[in-house]
Amino acid sequence: MLGLFVNRDDVLEVLRRELSEAGFRAVIIYGRRRIGKTWLATVLLRHVKGHYLFVPEGDEGALLRWVTSKLKEICGEVSGDSWEEVVEGIVNCANRLGGMVLIIDEFQRLGKSFASHLQALVDTYPDAPLKLVLLGSTVSVIERLAGPLGPLYGRCVTIKLGGFGFLESYVYLREKIGASEHEAFRLYALFGGTPYNLALIESTDHISEALKHIHSRYGRLYEEPLHLLASETRELGVYASILATIASGRNSFGKLAQVVRRTSLIKYLEVLRGLGLVKRVVPAGEDPLRTKKAKYLIADPFWDYWFKAIYPRRDEAEVTGQVRVDNELLRNHLAHWFEEVVRELLSKTLKTPVKPWWSKETEIDAVAVTEEGAMVYEVKYAKVDERSAERELRRLKAKAQLLPYPIIKTGIVAKEVTGNPRNTITLEQLMKQALRVSKVSVTHI
Repeated sequence: MLGLFVNRDDVLEVLRRELSEAGFRAVIIYGRRRIGKTWLATVLLRHVKGHYLFVPEGDEGALLRWVTSKLKEICGEVSGDSWEEVVEGIVNCANRLGGMVLIIDEFQRLGKSFASHLQALVDTYPDAPLKLVLLGSTVSVIERLAGPLGPLYGRCVTIKLGGFGFLESYVYLREKIGASEHEAFRLYALFGGTPYNLALIESTDHISEALKHIHSRYGRLYEEPLHLLASETRELGVYASILATIASGRNSFGKLAQVVRRTSLIKYLEVLRGLGLVKRVVPAGEDPLRTKKAKYLIADPFWDYWFKAIYPRRDEAEVTGQVRVDNELLRNHLAHWFEEVVRELLSKTLKTPVKPWWSKETEIDAVAVTEEGAMVYEVKYAKVDERSAERELRRLKAKAQLLPYPIIKTGIVAKEVTGNPRNTITLEQLMKQALRVSKVSVTHI
C-alpha cells in the first residue's frame, strides 16, 4: 500500500473527464506546497496512461535542455532551442504517439515564456491529441498566469487544492493509525490539514509527535512556514509579523494596521487569504461587505500553533535543540480549535454556515442563522454533567436574547459528558452525524 487517497474523488473525476474528451485539453491544478498535488497525479496515473515530468530549479537555458531531453525519452528526436520549438515538439510528440497525457509538476518554473507559447498551442492546435495536466505550487505566479490578464486565462480548467478540514483529517488518521475522534482532534489541532503534515504522524501521542516534527530544531516542520512564505512572497518578515500578530489575538484590522501601514495591509491580507492561511470572519448573520466587526484568523491549526508556540521562541531551540511545550498555551490552543472544529462539523450537519457571533457585551461560540431563526450553541472543551449543562444552557439563552433573530434551538457541544444532560452532545456524537451527511471517501492505494 502506497498511501491513502482521501476525499479527492471529485477532482479525480474532473481530470478523468477532461482527459477523455477529444482534442487538446489542459488542466491546471495548483495550491500551496505540501497540499497533495503530486499525490493526486500519482493516483491519476493509476487510472490513465501518461508521462510525468517534475521540473527542477534552473535558468531558462538549463530548463530548455532538460525538457528537450525528457521529451526525447518519450518520443525520440525533439528540437529545443526555444520554448516555441519545445511546445511544437510536445504537439508533434502527441501526434506521433497517437495521443499523449503529459503531467508537468511545478510547471511555473518554466516561466512566462513557456506559458505564452502554450497559449499559442491552445489557439493553433485545438484538435491536437494532447492532454496536459499542469501542477504548480507558487500560488501567486500561477494565479497571474491563469488569471484574467494571464496567457492561460480561459484556456484551461483551473482547480485550486486546499488542505483538509477536520473531518477529512480524522478519516485519514483513523485509517492510518487507528486514531479515535479525540486523538485525531489533538493531532489535527497541532499538525493542521496539510496532507504532508498528516503523513508524518506515526502515533496517536500528539505531544511526542509534535516534539519530533514541530518543536525539534531538526524536525521536518520546524521551519516549514518560513520556507513556504519565502517561496511565495518577497517580504518574508512582513508576512511573518502579520501572522504572528494574528496568532497573538490582535486580529482586528485596526490592530494589524499598527504592524503594517493601512494602505498596504489589505494587499498582504489578500495574499495570505489566497494562500489559504488567513480567513476573514464576521459575526453570524452580518453582511461581510458592510460590517466593521471583522476579525482575521489563521485558517490552519498548524500555522496557528507554529506562530504561537515556535516563532516567538526559536532562540530557545538554537540553544537546547527544541522548543519546550508550553502546557497552558497548548490548552488554550486546543480549546480554540475545538470551537473551530465544532463549527465545521455543525455546518456540515445542519447544511448551513455556522459562525461565532459577538458584540461589545458578549460572545456566542456557534450560531446558525436560518429563515426560521437562529440555532445557538455553547462549545465547552471540558467535562459537562447535568448540573453544569443546565447552568450553561441558562447562560446561553440569556446571551441569545441579544441576537436580532428568534431563537429556535439552543444546545451544548462538550468534550466529555457525564449523566444525561439535555440538549448536550459530545464530539463523537457530532462526528457521527457529520460523517453520515458528508460521506468522506477514502481509498487505500
